[in-house]
Amino acid sequence: MYLSEDLQQNKLIVKNNFITILAAIIVDLDVSATAVRIYCYLAYKANCWQFCNRDIKVALGIKSDHSISKYFKELIDGGYLSREEIKNNGRFAGYQYYLTTVCQKMTNGKNKITDDESRMLKNDNRQLKEEKEKSTKKEKEELFNNNININNNNQKEKNIKKEKKSATIFFEAKNELDLEFVRFLDYRKEIKKPYKSQKSVDAMYKKFLQITGGSIEAAKAIVDKTIENQWQGLFELKSSGNGRYTVNSNSNAYDIGIKA
Repeated sequence: MYLSEDLQQNKLIVKNNFITILAAIIVDLDVSATAVRIYCYLAYKANCWQFCNRDIKVALGIKSDHSISKYFKELIDGGYLSREEIKNNGRFAGYQYYLTTVCQKMTNGKNKITDDESRMLKNDNRQLKEEKEKSTKKEKEELFNNNININNNNQKEKNIKKEKKSATIFFEAKNELDLEFVRFLDYRKEIKKPYKSQKSVDAMYKKFLQITGGSIEAAKAIVDKTIENQWQGLFELKSSGNGRYTVNSNSNAYDIGIKA
C-alpha cells in the first residue's frame, strides 16, 4: 500500500516535529478516536510512504488487521482519506491512499460519502471478494491435484511392490532328482516362506545337489525329513544302511535366501 498527499488540496505541513491537520476530524463524532489517531499517524508519514498494516499495528498498538480496516473505512466515509486501485498487468495489486486536508464530503453539516465513492467501494469490495474466491478456488484445485498425484504415486508404488512380490521364480525340473527339489519349493510356499529371487533358488539348488550327492533316495529322505519336522531348510543326512537315512549330527541346515 502507498500513501500520498492530495496534491489538489492544501498540502499537509510537517515542520519542527509538528503537523497541521484538518480541524473537522477532531469534532467529527462519526470518526472514532483511534481512527483520528491513525489519520494523524498517516499525516506524519505522508509523502509517498509505502506501508503495510503491520507498520500501523506496531506503531499504534492495534491488535488486528480487521480493526485497521474498520478505522480506514471511517476515514474514507468521512472524506479524510481516499484510495485508488493499483493494477499490475491488469491484475489487482493493492491501493494508493490519499490524505485530504479539506473534507470534500460535507452535506448538511455532516460528512457523507458520495454515490461515486460508494460505487467505487462496492466495486473494490466485489473485486477483493472475487480475488479471494479465485485464490481459494486455485488453492483447492492445487490441493486436489496434489492429492491425486500422491494417490497415483502410492498406487504405482503398490503396483511395483505387488509385481516384485508376484514375480515368477523359474525352475525347470529335468529329472526325478529335480522333482524332489520342486517338492521342497512347493513346501516353502505352503508355509509362506517362498524364495523371493531367482538367485536364491539357484544357490539353494546347488546346495541341494551337494548334500544329496545326486542320489534320488537321499533327496527324497532329505525333503521328507524337512517336511516332517516343519523345518525351513535342508539338513544333510547320512545313510545308516538298509536304505535308511538319519540327520548327520555334524551338519547344519542349508537354507539360502530366508531374509531375501
